[in-house]
Amino acid sequence: MTDNLNECIVTRLDTLDALYFFAQSVEPNSARLTWIRRSFSSAPQDLRARVAAELEAEIAWLRIELGAIATDDELRGLHAEAVSRAQQGNVYLPKWYVEAKLFANYERVLPRWPDMKDHAFVILDSATGRKTNAVFELEGALFRDVQFLLAICRESAATAPDFRARPAEQQHRLHSSLRSVTTVVFHFLEAYLNGLGFDCIHRHCQGLSADEKELLAEWDSKRNAIRYVSFEKKLFRYPVIVGRAEGIAIDMSGCRPAHYIAGEGKKRRDALTHPSPYPDPASGTLEKFQLLATLSLGTVEDIVSAAKDYVLFVEEHLKRDVRETAPWLFERTVAPAESVDSSKAKTE
Repeated sequence: MTDNLNECIVTRLDTLDALYFFAQSVEPNSARLTWIRRSFSSAPQDLRARVAAELEAEIAWLRIELGAIATDDELRGLHAEAVSRAQQGNVYLPKWYVEAKLFANYERVLPRWPDMKDHAFVILDSATGRKTNAVFELEGALFRDVQFLLAICRESAATAPDFRARPAEQQHRLHSSLRSVTTVVFHFLEAYLNGLGFDCIHRHCQGLSADEKELLAEWDSKRNAIRYVSFEKKLFRYPVIVGRAEGIAIDMSGCRPAHYIAGEGKKRRDALTHPSPYPDPASGTLEKFQLLATLSLGTVEDIVSAAKDYVLFVEEHLKRDVRETAPWLFERTVAPAESVDSSKAKTE
């Protein structure tokens, strides 16, 4: 009887460790649970029985608060796996997985939860269990990259506004940064568009036609193989499909940022992504070389501004609170000099 009671208490303590880990509430509860774990075995049986009952009630309360879906056994197993990987870094859990398999009420942990993209990842500190209050959204991380690189461009250009007065090293730093921004801003847009497609399939799979699902997933069901969708088609078609799935009519024909990105912006992206010394077959000119040689801070700023305005246009027309669904669009740009002290950096 004593052994069974002790085992019961240990199991319930393990369950609470798991629940508080996923609830990111380890710190305020760790000392109490650790003290119980160290002390309960020497207590009289009636007191241990009361401790077991109180732990069971605490588990039940937590499960209700979080809307727990997973069983206690499953949560303990996941927690043990997370702790075993502590040396490998943080644990990343997709929002869609958390909602489907773990907890139905995770906004009790992260207030922005209802507005977060389904493809976003919750970040859990597997080493200490400390609350990170952070998520990883690839498009957000890439937009921060864009802003950081753009700050370098501006800093380099401001040091010597007249390009003829710039030292060769400074000139290279500027143009290297300009090329990097132009590439990364399209990575950002690709991540945003693919995220739109994933979330739409996840939320509205049953309401989509077969062609729409294949377009959003970039999949050919007849060949059972990937079928890549052109960037331009994603840019104009994805928001329309997502809007229709959500009962919203979106007209992308009047979206100026989309047209600029698909035109002038993409020309420069293509010149970098597919560099070629050959003359353009139609014009006979070295168009790609000219596009790269004339890449300027003003042009890059226009491309970045259009990318931001495009996301704002889509999110607002989908009737979303953009400051909640894409808060990284409004974050203060971190200057290169400010990024040196990594201890002050926030987890993405």
